[in-house]
Amino acid sequence: AMLNGQYAFSYTGFDPDLFYAAGSFMADGNGLITDGVLDLNTFSGVFPNLGLSGTYTVNADGRAEFLLVDSDTFTYTLRAVLISPSRLHVIQFDTFAAGQGFIEKQNSAAFNDAAFAGGYALRFEGVSGTGVSMFAGRMTADGAGNLTAGVMEDGVFSPTTIGAPQGGVISPLLANIVLNQLDWE
Repeated sequence: AMLNGQYAFSYTGFDPDLFYAAGSFMADGNGLITDGVLDLNTFSGVFPNLGLSGTYTVNADGRAEFLLVDSDTFTYTLRAVLISPSRLHVIQFDTFAAGQGFIEKQNSAAFNDAAFAGGYALRFEGVSGTGVSMFAGRMTADGAGNLTAGVMEDGVFSPTTIGAPQGGVISPLLANIVLNQLDWE
């Protein structure tokens, strides 16, 4: 059961402080990972758009191991189990960090504004200089790159009169990563 195609991943853990990581990569079906990108958010800083490459193996029983190297030459060892042909549950298996998350095959045909339309529930968690930040809410996307249902700040809802542009193809990618996890909870 080899992986072949484009995949998104997201995981969180401790190293010893809390960190969040998300990104995507191409698996070639022969054990190589190319064209990867990693966004990392830690207490020591935010590290966006790190290049990512590496290798992987998938055992006959569905267990997998990933050896990844980012563009800062930092190495990550991840172990995973295939949940389905397109979804893996991941644990980070390094001596310096522990974490868990998922890897999921992507459909690049969905990377356009028109695919991002309708109502969505959101949950965000992050790390700031003052500690861990979390919020949840609901938004409506109009399929043209705009959010039209309002915003929530400090627990207070404020309606909007115009949409907020979402920056092209990255918005559906990030929505795929964040919202897909909500589908499984």
